Formats: sequence, structure tokens, C-alpha cells
Amino acid sequence: MPLPSTRGQPPGLLAQRGDGEHGTVITLVGELDLDTTALFLGMVETCLDSGVRTIGVDLSGLAFCDVCGLNAFLVAAQASTAAGGHLRLEHPNLSVMRLVIVTGTGAVLLSPTGSAPAGPVPADPADDPWAATWSGPEPDAP
Repeated sequence: MPLPSTRGQPPGLLAQRGDGEHGTVITLVGELDLDTTALFLGMVETCLDSGVRTIGVDLSGLAFCDVCGLNAFLVAAQASTAAGGHLRLEHPNLSVMRLVIVTGTGAVLLSPTGSAPAGPVPADPADDPWAATWSGPEPDAP
């Protein structure tokens, strides 16, 4: 089976779209940072423009994600919600989970419906209901 083309993609990130019966999955492999977020956001925009309303983002191959990547996930989730759909992160690794928990964005990025709870998102990771799913070390204290 031939490898997918990486033509036109920034170094450090491979992004593939797979359309299925229950929505679309965008698979990210490599690094999501300042240099690569435009590719991801462009794929989400293309999905929404073509009528896709359920988007999963497979992170099983994501080796690195910084705050620019997290911001891209939040922008994509907001755009999906505004279009009447939802976006959900799937298979996040421990470093992505840590970033999501520390920032309190789990309710938006990890929920099956992509909608935040009625109240404010907890600022303290200890108060985050998603923290119960965290099995790694505690985040470093400032």
C-alpha cells in the first residue's frame, strides 16, 4: 500500500481526512505547533464547508502539541459548534491530556457532544471532572 502524499504539507505534520458513516476523522501525525496549525484549521474549514458536522480528531500519532496547537483545537471546536456540529479529540496522549487538564478545556475538547457544561470550566485541575481520567503524574507546580 503506498504512503499518502505529503505534498503541500508543512514539515513536522501529516494530516489525513477520512470520511465515514458517522462523520469525519482528521488524523494528525507529528507535531502541531505555530508552523502547522494552519493545515489543521484548513482541513476543519474544508469539512465544515462541505457539510460535515461531526469531526473526530485522532491524536494517536501526535508527538507534540504546544499552546498554539491547543488554541487551534479550541478555534476548530468553536467553528464546529457555530456551524451546528461538534469536534472531539480522540486518543490524546498523556502530554495532550495534561495540557487539556491544566487549561480546563476538557469539557469542550473531549466531550462526546463537543458542548461545554452549563457552568464555568474549572480553572483548578483538581476541580476538573476530566481530571479523574488522568493517570499520569501531577502537573508541576509553578
